[in-house]
Amino acid sequence: PYTTLFRSIGIKEISPTKDIWAVSFSALGQEGAGIRAHHMILSKCKEPKKKGYGETWDCRHHAMCNDQSKIMFAWAKHAQPTKLPQDVGFTLQQDDYLVLQVHYAKPQTADYSGLAVTVRQKKPKYTAGMFLMLRSQLEIPPNTPAVHGDVNCEANLRSPMHVFAYRTHAHSLGSVISGYRYTPRDRDQEQEQWQMIAKGNPNWPQAFYPMDEQMVVNPGDTLVARCTYNTSGHSTSTRIGATGGDEMCNLYLMFYTVSANDDFLVCADEQNPALSSHLPSDSDSPLPPRPELEESAQGESGLGLTYTNGLGGSHTFYPPPDKKAGGVRKRPGVADTQEEGDRSEERRVGKECRSRW
Repeated sequence: PYTTLFRSIGIKEISPTKDIWAVSFSALGQEGAGIRAHHMILSKCKEPKKKGYGETWDCRHHAMCNDQSKIMFAWAKHAQPTKLPQDVGFTLQQDDYLVLQVHYAKPQTADYSGLAVTVRQKKPKYTAGMFLMLRSQLEIPPNTPAVHGDVNCEANLRSPMHVFAYRTHAHSLGSVISGYRYTPRDRDQEQEQWQMIAKGNPNWPQAFYPMDEQMVVNPGDTLVARCTYNTSGHSTSTRIGATGGDEMCNLYLMFYTVSANDDFLVCADEQNPALSSHLPSDSDSPLPPRPELEESAQGESGLGLTYTNGLGGSHTFYPPPDKKAGGVRKRPGVADTQEEGDRSEERRVGKECRSRW
């Protein structure tokens, strides 16, 4: 049986006098036995459930926040750090709180799991955001090599978003998760178009993998995702749910935009169920095997790995990139260094560090 525990910790107001911007994220304690969390989710909100210094609470049965919580980063399976492109940052306003949700696969007596967040004080040109595609319910039958959980919706945006990295999340039965931008057939186009945004194996480190080319999604475009599960040898049905014995279907798209209000959007289930039958035939084809990534996901290795997700190109997340090298492919035309006067500082969020920002 699975015992899944959810704990949240809220951090006091981030900056009492001015806004700041988060530009990189990494897990603490990956090099040793310090990190025991199964996965972690970092969000921001104005009204966390508890505001006391260092207070934690059960966030499986109680919400993280009384208002809307906006996901900024997620980590699982010994994923490596993520650094945003130059002149891009997640906005942290003066009255924002950071809330770290920590998921445990089994009870822990001592844990130092947490995240390090690097911030800058100078406003970047672009706002970073998260577009989360998810399946809220699904019955997954046993002994079936390919079961699909599909998601699609129209992108409700104020301005175009530039997707530069993505992350897939499922549990043990997930084999591949794919994402696309869909364009229907019209007078000038003989056939519908499916442009791949993401394709990942959730059994590898669940990092934000950089895209070889950024994908521009315009207001009104249709986004489609497919989660595929392999239940061969599994004797019982499984459902989408919150515990380790359940399954999940999440595709995170990290992007930047000129609109400060488009920093967190959610697409759940199928807005157009008929569209799923038109997905490309290889949408559920697994990626080529990467034994070193599967070992890294279990914590057996992970130093100096190249995280290209099997799609070509090269991108090394560890050791963390230096100040002049972005952790994702930089936007064309942007300088290699931040302008003079920018200042960055690392903030740590975790059970061992609860100080006011």
